[in-house]
Amino acid sequence: MRRRSEIVNLRRGSYSGRMPRAAPHSDREGGEARHGDLLRAVTRALEVLAARQDETSALSESFAAAVQAFGAEKALLLRVKQTVPLEMESLSAVGLEPSQVEAAVAGDSVEGVSASLIRKAVEAGEPQLVENSQFEGRHSAETGALTGRPHSVLCAPVTDPWTRSVLAVLYFQTAAGPRAYTPADLPFLRAYATALGHAFGLFLSGERRYRATLERLQKERAPEIIGETEETSRLRADLHESYLPGTAVENPRPILILGETGTGKDLLARYLHYYSETRNRGPFVEYNCAGLSAELAHTTLFGHVRGAFTGASEAAPGLFRSAHRGVLFLDEIGEMPARGQELLLKVLDRFTVQPQGDSRAYPVDVQVVAATGRDLAALVQEGRFRHDLYQRLKPLTLRLPPLSERRGDIRPLLIHFLAEAEKTLRKRTRGLTPEAVHALLAHAWPGNVRELAGVCTALVTHARPGAEITLDDVRKRCPEVLGSASSRGSGYARETLSGSFVQVRSRFERELLVRRLELHRWNVAEAAMSLGISAATLYRYLQRHGLRQGGDEG
Repeated sequence: MRRRSEIVNLRRGSYSGRMPRAAPHSDREGGEARHGDLLRAVTRALEVLAARQDETSALSESFAAAVQAFGAEKALLLRVKQTVPLEMESLSAVGLEPSQVEAAVAGDSVEGVSASLIRKAVEAGEPQLVENSQFEGRHSAETGALTGRPHSVLCAPVTDPWTRSVLAVLYFQTAAGPRAYTPADLPFLRAYATALGHAFGLFLSGERRYRATLERLQKERAPEIIGETEETSRLRADLHESYLPGTAVENPRPILILGETGTGKDLLARYLHYYSETRNRGPFVEYNCAGLSAELAHTTLFGHVRGAFTGASEAAPGLFRSAHRGVLFLDEIGEMPARGQELLLKVLDRFTVQPQGDSRAYPVDVQVVAATGRDLAALVQEGRFRHDLYQRLKPLTLRLPPLSERRGDIRPLLIHFLAEAEKTLRKRTRGLTPEAVHALLAHAWPGNVRELAGVCTALVTHARPGAEITLDDVRKRCPEVLGSASSRGSGYARETLSGSFVQVRSRFERELLVRRLELHRWNVAEAAMSLGISAATLYRYLQRHGLRQGGDEG
């Protein structure tokens, strides 16, 4: 009867392929042939060190060669995650059912695998040999699971060549008799385990590099709330103290974000997802309710089964089941049709959805984040938004102030988006000249953060590498900025000249300080020298006007 030998792929733990057994030999010929095969297996493991590429495939190939060389009917390569208590995971397995592999990983002896022998190899740090499980009473505790016909087992720890800590375990098993393992096999087992220890170190370092890269990319993609004004600082504090803790519970209450177009409502939703202790392990699903039709509201939100309606050739999960255990961001909630509002209220009440054409209801655990730039209270008065749905959304409301209300954030936002544009476009500039900065700071920014980001991208796109971005560049690429700034400037001049002499002098003095410091990139010593005063005197003026670096009030 042909034996099935299935190999488990490294990392994934899924079974694939077949491993042919070595042809039988006479005792002497078999030993010599096996030892030759073992030498080749050790050589292949050493090649991993020389190649230093695709460690996973090389380890898998090396282990497959060793299984054949040792003539094993059953074999395991187990990664040791920790020794006390012993915790392992399967990297490769031959001739074993998935349930047997799972039991071995859990440390339970099952028919055909001795978990006790594996534990002994890890604890002793030395190879273990059982020539015949039927006659070696001293190994009865270790070989108790090797029931049925007699077995022969080789088991060895794979250790780190520098720290001697156990990285993995090799387990080979064959039938007792002519092909049984003997003490003559131990030197080859040790040699192979030693070579594998070096290769395994590369495998683990590859995993660490992969994880470090993944963590770095995730960190780079982490949404940031840029700004140091009181409004922005309060927003960050509210998010972490009042809103994020509630997202971790099952069936959390919905969150409503209010803000003008371009203020960053979508970024705030992603921030809630990214920094939630539980939701960040689930999906982030985004949908613009302005595109939702009443006819498709049910299937869009709740999904449908195959054949539920003409054209439904495949089943669809819908938004809520797609966002299960994650975050569903419903943008432009004020534009949602009445049918969609009705269904949304229903799922917020029951936490279940029933796909179109399905008789069953499915539980969902979703953090709903709704956003709008509309006045929902006014829409309720007009009869265009459900009062009961508004009451469900209202308790947890976040308001994003427009950029005009947090002008102190414009400078850090400029720095951030210019750096982002340079990174995206792979172009380095020398930054903005003081005159360009002043013009951008004076702009009204009716399009809020989105407009500011677009202006930064345009300026970097057309800038020459290594050159400064000047006021003339702003005039050419973003003329609307200067138009807004000049109109604001004339209004500002009228405001500056109004009031008493003391008030006008104070405003003029403050404006002079800000402009001169901007001209010298907030180098106090240089600005003081240009004004003909000492740095200490300039610091006193700054303190008098409540100024700190960036022109913000302290």
